[in-house]
Amino acid sequence: MLSLARVPGIQAMPSLLRAAPNPSPLPPAFRRALVLLALLALAGQAAGAAKSIVLTHVPAIRQSVDKTLAGRIYGIDPATVRIALYIQVGEAWWTKPSFSKPLTAIAADGSWSATIAPVASDTSATQIVALVVPAGFVPPDVAGEPWLPDTVTQAALASVAVVRPDPLRHSFHWSGHDWAVRDSGGQRQGPGDNLFSPSNANVFVDAAGLLHLRITGSATTWDCAELQLYRPLGYGRYRFRTANACDPLDANAVLGLFTWSDGTADPNYREIDIEWSRWGEPRDPTNAQFVVQPYEPAGHRQRITIPAAVTELAQEFTWRTTGVDFLATGAGYSAAWSYPPAGTASPNLPESRDERIHLNLWLNRNTGPRNGQPVEVVLRSFSFQGVDTDGDGVPDAWERAHGLEPAVATDALRDDDGDGATNLDEYLAGTDPADAASAFRITRYTRSGTTHELTFTARPDRLYDIETSATLAAAPWATAITGLSGSSATITTALPDPGQAPHAFYRVRIQPQP
Repeated sequence: MLSLARVPGIQAMPSLLRAAPNPSPLPPAFRRALVLLALLALAGQAAGAAKSIVLTHVPAIRQSVDKTLAGRIYGIDPATVRIALYIQVGEAWWTKPSFSKPLTAIAADGSWSATIAPVASDTSATQIVALVVPAGFVPPDVAGEPWLPDTVTQAALASVAVVRPDPLRHSFHWSGHDWAVRDSGGQRQGPGDNLFSPSNANVFVDAAGLLHLRITGSATTWDCAELQLYRPLGYGRYRFRTANACDPLDANAVLGLFTWSDGTADPNYREIDIEWSRWGEPRDPTNAQFVVQPYEPAGHRQRITIPAAVTELAQEFTWRTTGVDFLATGAGYSAAWSYPPAGTASPNLPESRDERIHLNLWLNRNTGPRNGQPVEVVLRSFSFQGVDTDGDGVPDAWERAHGLEPAVATDALRDDDGDGATNLDEYLAGTDPADAASAFRITRYTRSGTTHELTFTARPDRLYDIETSATLAAAPWATAITGLSGSSATITTALPDPGQAPHAFYRVRIQPQP
């Protein structure tokens, strides 16, 4: 029997973290909402053998108090390796903590921490990369380079990267994800030697939730549009729905829907593309393409023709460790292609690491639109579904990153850190399955007269609902507050006053991930 804690006017629920009632580790669990019913933490021990690294604490951007980055490694003897840290400030990469101390030692339990902002300008770093390297590795000094050297990335046994949302940078939430808008700062940049503007005239979401990308300007000055996800997604199915026709797109314009890795010296930047363009040739009968970069070798690019009558198009690619499958479908239209082609001896297939989805609309060769008019493409939605080899509801990329095995379904139902939450629950909550202190919990309740407040742990990439009920019976729960989000580690919210009711019950539910 579970004991219940009672306070005047409100009753906390028993200590459980459970998904919706379906104990079978099947793909539908991937979409389940998670419900927080109260508090309990038990000490535990991590398990798993895959070589990986995760970040357990990332300091907020542009603040001078907390400058410490922390993490943990799995599947590697801590005594044999070190952590190499790098930050990106603007377009430049820098060694951290310092040139004199480029490597960070790791504790016996796999945990580590280091400062990433020894000087004031470091606090504005938008991207942080941590790599596990051999203890005897001597990394080169990275002092303002546009990417990380090959010698560093090739020596890494495992790596992790994070992009920190910058409040001074134009960003927004669309289609269930957080996006940053590119600003070239008045400087011409690639692709196409263009200006990229963060203006609402070039990138905006309308009242219906549609994303608009626009090329605007006149004469010889044109502003293009680009945005990127704040976090990598890894192997899986990437799906984009556009809400206007491809065929009328100006012959000099290019729409790109693609993966891209900034912090790498790889000349192909882990780039996988779906692109609309005639590349300046208006009479070209083809108007779009699927690409795995580099595009020049035979078999890396497939040109297609999307009919003018297709005004709504679903286009996608599914990226696996063994290949990429592309598909575009619309009214009465379908085009498919797979890479690598059959018989390819040594395919140049990008490996998922720190790449992010980018969406851009730009001008080929900076020649201006052929008709001299602004160009616009409208996207209805973006969605992602991670590859889940063992069908346990946890994407392979997340399992590898946290020391679990993508081919073993039973590890999703284990509780490796003993905090009362299964590894599947931890994935859904966005918490660390090897750290009992990283948990989805109600941490505080206060009442003053008719004012009630609830505090619970939160993640910036999750949305939360508060539900209420007058009884713990099977009666339906009513949504009291929906769509809560926060940038800090906790959310505090006011609760509706239960009035003269003898008791009330509240619970926090994580909305399903898109």
